[in-house]
Amino acid sequence: MGVFSTSDIAYAKSMGINSQSLAKQWERITHGFESIQLKRAAIINDGICRLSKEDEDRYTGLFENEKENYSISKFVPASGAASRMFQPIRDMRDDPDSDLTRYIISKLTSFPFYQRMIEKLSEKESSIEELIESPEKLAHFILEKEGMNYDDCPKGLIPFHADGSTITCAFEQHLAEARAIGNGSVNFTVAGPYLKTISTLLNDEDVDLSVQDPSTHYIAITNGDVSRDNDGNIVLRPSGHGALIKNLNKIDADIVYIKNIDNIQATEKNDSSIHVKKILGGFLIDLKQRIDTFLFQLEEDANPPIEEAKNWIKETFNANIVFKNKNEIIKYLHRPLRIAGMVLNEGKAGGGPFWVNSKNGDQLQIIEGSQINTNDTEQEKILNSSTHFNPVDIACSLVDHKGVKFDLSSFIDEESGFLSKKQVKGKEAIIMERPGLWNGSMANWLTLFVEIPLESFTPVKTVLDLLPKN
Repeated sequence: MGVFSTSDIAYAKSMGINSQSLAKQWERITHGFESIQLKRAAIINDGICRLSKEDEDRYTGLFENEKENYSISKFVPASGAASRMFQPIRDMRDDPDSDLTRYIISKLTSFPFYQRMIEKLSEKESSIEELIESPEKLAHFILEKEGMNYDDCPKGLIPFHADGSTITCAFEQHLAEARAIGNGSVNFTVAGPYLKTISTLLNDEDVDLSVQDPSTHYIAITNGDVSRDNDGNIVLRPSGHGALIKNLNKIDADIVYIKNIDNIQATEKNDSSIHVKKILGGFLIDLKQRIDTFLFQLEEDANPPIEEAKNWIKETFNANIVFKNKNEIIKYLHRPLRIAGMVLNEGKAGGGPFWVNSKNGDQLQIIEGSQINTNDTEQEKILNSSTHFNPVDIACSLVDHKGVKFDLSSFIDEESGFLSKKQVKGKEAIIMERPGLWNGSMANWLTLFVEIPLESFTPVKTVLDLLPKN
């Protein structure tokens, strides 16, 4: 294969990557990906539904009445470390006399992990007062393995909420939310080294843990050649959220909710999020029942309702779509279905819901800024005109009208991806990434966007977000 030796090919094969895939990766990383072509931003009444109070009540009622007839699961990507979240603590270490440092120390007792720190210090026969005297030592204790080791810890294991002596992390809170929605289980994708720790913590039959399949890893390039480790093996690194479609494909459930690990509230403050899940679930059930009915009629009736199906698709999904025959309608409807919540964009330009040009005409997709050619002023203008963004609050149907699971790999846009630069083995390298699970990996799903309230979106992006809100 030129670039790759026999031992390279054997090593990749041991990871589940065949020689054809390896060659394709080299082609991609040396030639890049075509940018997505935005047509226009999805807005209210043109790609995004704004539900009335009556609609919300109808969908929540439908969900409550029907949920026992469906198996429900929740899928939570949770393999990421908390290192970026703790940047303010590293800033405190680097500038111990800053206003930020003084603020963090003044609020130290309000962080949900404070009691855990006290317990750890007690084991070491040390005190919090000693650490506060030296912000550098305090930061070191919070971040490094000699102390709390939060810089390397999965975000889901960080204490997110404390109520008296009860301290809970995001893993526990997502499980509580799943139970509040209905008869749901939860699948967390986690980092392999923490698999046992997380399994022991949760110890619940309703929890499944999975790791990203190494067969989805990508090569990288350093100084024009394939990146290699100290042993001379090619570096194969995780290729981003999009690779998790393999994990999602293994979930056996009728309805699957998708949500990020850091977007969760304590149970007593989580009413808005649970309400949104029921709305999305009811909306999904309503659409799925209509789709299933049309598919059975189109496949089996002597006089199928072709015009009725066309009009319903135009009213519901895409007013501009054109069908030449019945089979095209069946193909359009016979796909996985997702309803994605969208929240108002409060000054944040970038990725979100858009209409894009595709070989099948206009198509709704969730797009990241990195997928766009921002040197194209018209594309950048469309990107910045987005009124909503994607909080990752999605309800999915993964089975067809006959109860057969879709093979989700058949609905990926394999041409979707982007290149970026990162440190690999201490050197700057060009890497390939798949767009998010809800981007290229779901590009060919039936898609609807619905506006949801901003208060249902409560992400923890930095450690300061853990502080109680006044």
